[in-house]
Amino acid sequence: MGGWNSSAGDAAEIVVYDTTTAEVIYTAAHQGKAVVAGSIEFYGTLTFAVLKEPGTGRMHLWRLPPSPYHSSTLTLTAPSKVTALKQSTFSGRLTLSSGLPPGIQTLELYRRLPDGTSRPFQEITTAADGTYQFTDAPPSTGAFKYQVYWLGNSWFRGSGSSVTVTVARYQPTLTATGPATGNVGERLDFSGTFGADGAGEHMYTVNLLGNSTIEPASTTHVVTVLQPPA
Repeated sequence: MGGWNSSAGDAAEIVVYDTTTAEVIYTAAHQGKAVVAGSIEFYGTLTFAVLKEPGTGRMHLWRLPPSPYHSSTLTLTAPSKVTALKQSTFSGRLTLSSGLPPGIQTLELYRRLPDGTSRPFQEITTAADGTYQFTDAPPSTGAFKYQVYWLGNSWFRGSGSSVTVTVARYQPTLTATGPATGNVGERLDFSGTFGADGAGEHMYTVNLLGNSTIEPASTTHVVTVLQPPA
């Protein structure tokens, strides 16, 4: 913190700095009075000083507005590849300008989908050293924006970070088994599996290409996959 009076002695100014980065947190000035040397004191997030009227010598207690004194930094890193319907892990770290570990803190996570809508707000917590991670399975392809915020506390200002990822299409697993040969007019039975991750509505389509004897045909089946409760 720095404090000084104007050369005329009729204006006081106090500047609050971050002791680590020398960043100016805020400034406050008071016309018509001078700061009494050695009178600046701290109480929690409040700063007090004694002012003196140059003409009359009257003393006044000056309480500056409450303000966090230190800054914070929040990072967010996305994986190198994000695929629709698959869980991907995002990570980051909360760092305080004081250099001390932040302890367990609560962060706010927001997701914006390619169509402009947002998913419900979610809370995530950091480890004691400030690191955190979360997983997400995007429901579709396109550009997804993830935003993380820390609201701060009585000593540190909050901070935030965001990252936008381009989600790639999911590559499903498809298998089919059945007889290798058959006779005209004989019913042939086939079976198979289709593997896809993620909650939502999945449509399965089976196509028969047909040949010189049989017309092409297709059928679909819709399965709604529910997200298990957390």
